[in-house]
Amino acid sequence: MANAVIKMNSPPIASNQIDLWYVQDEAIVDAKVKSDCHGLLSAAEKSQMSRFYFAKDRHQYMVTRSLLRVVLSKYHKDVEPREWQFETNAYGRPYIANETQAPRVHFNISHAKNLVMLAIAQHEYLGVDVEYLERKGNWLDIADTFFSPDEVEQLLALEDLEKKKQRYFDLWTLKEAYVKACGMGLSIPLSDFSFIFNDEDELNIQFKTGRKDVPEKWRFWRIELSDEHAISLAIRREGAEEIAIQIKAALPLKGETNVEYTFRGHHQQ
Repeated sequence: MANAVIKMNSPPIASNQIDLWYVQDEAIVDAKVKSDCHGLLSAAEKSQMSRFYFAKDRHQYMVTRSLLRVVLSKYHKDVEPREWQFETNAYGRPYIANETQAPRVHFNISHAKNLVMLAIAQHEYLGVDVEYLERKGNWLDIADTFFSPDEVEQLLALEDLEKKKQRYFDLWTLKEAYVKACGMGLSIPLSDFSFIFNDEDELNIQFKTGRKDVPEKWRFWRIELSDEHAISLAIRREGAEEIAIQIKAALPLKGETNVEYTFRGHHQQ
């Protein structure tokens, strides 16, 4: 397939805007919708989908890829959802491969049980992470293994077990959002940077000396969308302009609905 050329003279999204699109994939049960979603996938995506052992994982992958394709075409209307092409960087992060005549949007995707989240922005250094709060595993052991000593100390200092659990998932999603925004994934050790909370539940990021990064360039948000998931968002950008975040509930191939949400102690320089 030849690369699609997008003819646009202005950015498809404002420089101070982040759009978050989400789908509850388990709610998509209509056979026609599922068939249409599957029809949007490339041959490579269909091959990847077939590798998942469980039907629920094949279904979520299909919903994720069709959501991405449909949403990208909302910003670049000259490209049909089936025409989008993707490549990955050296660390496996996907990006748009289509040639364009205008600034491309950048995206990042995360999914957990019954939730697929897609972030869209002008800026390349964009990361979102979603975790299911009832995920199995000893999260205190995981924290002790992967978090920085300062983070573990603050986590263990919390007396209430539910607060410990919430803090763990806040830290995990913030850390994942950061490394995903950097485009390097877990090749960045999670202990090389720390999120430190103050008494008002606001946070700041700190880097080890060997981690060449600047806290002032980063902005982070923890978003409350449901009682079942923890969601964190990260972006690196210059300037002090406020970021406008819009969240939309979507169904692939169908409409969209603006959604109410809240921030918890977000960090925005």
